[in-house]
Amino acid sequence: MLRIVRVFNNNALLAEADDGVRQVLMGKGVGFQTGPGQAVRDELVEQRFLPEHDGVSAVAELVATVPLDVMRVADVVCALAAERLALRRTQATLLAVADHLQFAAERARSGQGLEFPLTWEVRQIYPKEYEAAVAAVGLASHELGVPLQPDEATALAMHFVNAQFAGPGMAATVTMTEAIGQAFDVIGLSLGQQIDRSSMSAARFVTHLRYLFVRIDQHAQIDDTPSPLLSAIRETHPDAYRIAAKLGYALPMRTGDSLSADELAYLTLHVARLVADLGSGRS
Repeated sequence: MLRIVRVFNNNALLAEADDGVRQVLMGKGVGFQTGPGQAVRDELVEQRFLPEHDGVSAVAELVATVPLDVMRVADVVCALAAERLALRRTQATLLAVADHLQFAAERARSGQGLEFPLTWEVRQIYPKEYEAAVAAVGLASHELGVPLQPDEATALAMHFVNAQFAGPGMAATVTMTEAIGQAFDVIGLSLGQQIDRSSMSAARFVTHLRYLFVRIDQHAQIDDTPSPLLSAIRETHPDAYRIAAKLGYALPMRTGDSLSADELAYLTLHVARLVADLGSGRS
């Protein structure tokens, strides 16, 4: 049985199970005319939040300030993202999206603008996530009854990316986005031509970099390729290797971890493929 520990408002409370595990509950009227020690009315519970990375206190602090209608809309937005992007729905993503939507709605009501400096990069690097985020902004605007800024799609897209590849918090996703943008700049300068970041070749390259960042973040870089193969890659693709080496120098400045010889070799192969596709006019 769940018993109430603390009531935040009529629609949110902190409860504790018989085994001592605490969870945050939301639902219309779940906290109305109740108090500590009373049994939770399970039929009123719409959302349950169990402690994950941030612990129950952090979740409770956020839930206590997010209106139930915003949480409901966030849930619909996460369902949309899960359907379009095959995302695994988690409470961390739901809470992050709810927190963003609450402030987005407040900004819209007050006419306050907010600059999203990575809008161009997000649109180019994460087109599927951005497209889903644009749909989410339209959906949220309708459900919340206030027209959200179109640029809110940038932040939502970042949340969707974060849900796929990163842990709690947005810092790693921001770093990854900036680094991928820098990688295209380095390649473009090395080749003396701009890279079409919307091309299929660029999309494949981005996919490699995204998984590379996951391995870096998890301290699980590839490091088991035979030395003769590494040498063959460098000798077969000298120009691509020089470009990859530049990226291998730049990436640690953002991630803090140097690339292993194996990762640098595989990066060389992906750079070579990108360059070859550009030279042949394929996209």
